[in-house]
Amino acid sequence: MNPEALIILEQSVRWALLAFLGSFLILALYSWTRLRRRRRGLADLMHEQLDAELSEALGLDEAQDTALQLTPSNRLRPFFYSFLLAGVVSVATFLLCSFAPLPFLHNFATEASWRETPLRLTAVDYERFFEGFSLEGQVWNQQDQALASITAHIEVLDAQRQVLDEVSAQVKPTPLAPAQSGKFEVRYTENSPLIYGYRIAFRDAEGNQIPHVEGFEIR
Repeated sequence: MNPEALIILEQSVRWALLAFLGSFLILALYSWTRLRRRRRGLADLMHEQLDAELSEALGLDEAQDTALQLTPSNRLRPFFYSFLLAGVVSVATFLLCSFAPLPFLHNFATEASWRETPLRLTAVDYERFFEGFSLEGQVWNQQDQALASITAHIEVLDAQRQVLDEVSAQVKPTPLAPAQSGKFEVRYTENSPLIYGYRIAFRDAEGNQIPHVEGFEIR
């Protein structure tokens, strides 16, 4: 399974769990409230009938001292139904978050950039040290065909965001098969006091820039 699908599924499962917990708590509270009202209503009704019968058989004074404790025969059934209904809500939420073609959702129906752009930069680990910095990255081939000889070009930026230097690294493995991940790694130890940051681009074997999008774990 590709990283894009994993992210969408993780997001959908998270919302489904939240929907399950929220709906179960609301439904359970509603069931508990109805159960208490029903028990009180039954108790009042039975007390009235019992008081009337005991008033005739035992006398008014003894009937007033008689207590009746009523317990519903099946108190767990409403909560079981609440659990099932919450499960239905969570499944519906999962399907909605995964496949509903709503513009504000990031799912299989609305996110097309990961199919149209050749590369997605899925992870970058940047470490700054006294002599310079090291950079490890991961890219994912979003196309239906393999990409050969991908080179990651890292522009080193100074405090004015101008290009100070440039280094490159080969993305491995090569060629990069469809729906597969590749990695690159660079280490830069020049002009350390002037370094502000970096900018990443990708090029093919002819030096043409390969469009890419960023996502998931970029930092």
